Amino acid sequence: MKHLLVSVVAGFAVAMCLLQTGCGGGGSSTQPPPPPVTTYTLTVNSATPASGVLIAVAPADNSAAGNGTTSFTRTYNAGMAITLTAPSTSGSSTFASWAGCTTVSTVTCKVTLNAATTVTATYSGPTITSITVTPNAAIIGSQVQFAASVAGTGSFSNAVTWSLDGPSGSSLSPGTLSSAGLYTTPYPAPASVTITATSVQDTTKTGSVTVTLSLPAASSGPALTVDAGSTTHPISPDIYGMNFYTLNSSVAKAANITVDRWGGDATSRYNYLLDVTSSASDWYFENQIGATGVEDTGAFNAQVKSDESIGAKTLGTVPVSGWVAKDGTACSYPTTTYPNQQKVAPDRACGNGVYPQGVSGCTNSNGCNITGIDPTLTSTGADASFVGNWVAYLVSKFGTAAKGGVAIYDLDNEPSWWDAVQIGRASCRERV
Repeated sequence: MKHLLVSVVAGFAVAMCLLQTGCGGGGSSTQPPPPPVTTYTLTVNSATPASGVLIAVAPADNSAAGNGTTSFTRTYNAGMAITLTAPSTSGSSTFASWAGCTTVSTVTCKVTLNAATTVTATYSGPTITSITVTPNAAIIGSQVQFAASVAGTGSFSNAVTWSLDGPSGSSLSPGTLSSAGLYTTPYPAPASVTITATSVQDTTKTGSVTVTLSLPAASSGPALTVDAGSTTHPISPDIYGMNFYTLNSSVAKAANITVDRWGGDATSRYNYLLDVTSSASDWYFENQIGATGVEDTGAFNAQVKSDESIGAKTLGTVPVSGWVAKDGTACSYPTTTYPNQQKVAPDRACGNGVYPQGVSGCTNSNGCNITGIDPTLTSTGADASFVGNWVAYLVSKFGTAAKGGVAIYDLDNEPSWWDAVQIGRASCRERV
């Protein structure tokens, strides 16, 4: 009986040992790790501009990174809801749209991150939509300030450049137009000109206006009456004159002219000290020697002597534009400086001062005047003292008008025509 009890106890002890082992008590066992957390990457981009846009991000990501400047990435646990807010403007660009978001409300993008996701904030840059030029009429003999009304989107630029074109087929000067849009009408003038404003921001955007050029309205003159019975007076003999240019002395004597005028385009820059002048647009703006290239035997002095021999009064033209020719060889538009001009002189490498269409940005089918030339290329300054000294010299050489000297002085030659024929083609209003 004693032996049976011992056996039962021993068996129970073994069973308990096995039970403890199976339950982990008193033994060793490894628990399985928890499943990994799923994360995804959110990429935030921008377009127009492609970078540099500050985007507000909430909440911060797993690395505590929040707001960012495009392009950038953030990492979140799966299922996280993120709110992105874009600025309404970036530089000169305006917010346009979000792409890639779960939901969008104006500048706000909301994303529920269940996969790697890319969102893009798109902006639109400033654009020019139209340019309107005013006014559409000008009175001949006046200056008119033109205005360009520029329309567009975003922070666009109002800056424009100005250009002027005459009508197709016209040989008349269209006038001049300053860089600020100030138009000086010509005379004689074409019926109309075209003034164009081109956007500095977008040179494909232009606005043009056809400007009608009209003569000033005629004013009412005084009432005139004719009394046929009134004693009349003789007609002044001084109205029976001619211009000296190409005038043969024998013809002048046979015509019995009373006044002989020293005039023409070439007299505007006559330098009596050197007996040289500029032929202006009459002959490729070339400087020429008058008669001898010597003061005392110059072209004007020769005319005074010729007039004296036939009993005619001399009408001399004196320069008032501020410039006279400095030599007898230079020209205003040398082809070495201004190549590809519309016409070139046969005697020298001098052009007519006009670029043909397609050269140096010229878009006018009639050609474009070359402007901004340096007057010192051909000329030297001549102020009022220059003219005064010339008159004093003539009086000392030929005497006063009462004693047979130069009888009449003409203040330059056709000033209203300067913008068409003289060097630089600036008008009388601009020069004087």
